Amino acid sequence: MKAINEYIVEQARSDYEAGYGEEGANNSGPWILKIMRGLSGAWCTGWVSYKIAEAVCEYYDDNNEALPWIPAYTRSARNLYNQFKAAGKLVTIPRPGDIVFMSRKGAPWMGHAGIVICRGLISDSIYPNWVNTIQGNVGKFPAKLKAFSYLDYAKVPGLLGYGRIG
Repeated sequence: MKAINEYIVEQARSDYEAGYGEEGANNSGPWILKIMRGLSGAWCTGWVSYKIAEAVCEYYDDNNEALPWIPAYTRSARNLYNQFKAAGKLVTIPRPGDIVFMSRKGAPWMGHAGIVICRGLISDSIYPNWVNTIQGNVGKFPAKLKAFSYLDYAKVPGLLGYGRIG
């Protein structure tokens, strides 16, 4: 039986490999409208929330059991972060499938979110502080989902923390 975090990683990798992102205009396009539930706008957290929802559906279909806590869909990174915080689901050492929360450079009151894909350069035992993520809405138009690697999970720029489902 797969854990929920494995479903989240599969969902994120699938979208990344498909090259999903903006089309036509900044923060726009058919895929953006899908993950943002019909609205355009900054989409990093809309994508994370959408992937959580899809992973939960697959998990439930495969295991026929509900999870004890699942965050509500949101397009706001700060809102998603606060949901994890209120539920006591923030952790300091990330695992694959966790959500990484950051403040935005130049606008610390805003937030940004992504999905942790793996820790360690090759595994948790080789360069164990290394963390790899997939994030959306980073960079100039047309922004696509991007993979990021950080040498130390505790020193990700603007790091607010990591959230864990389940």
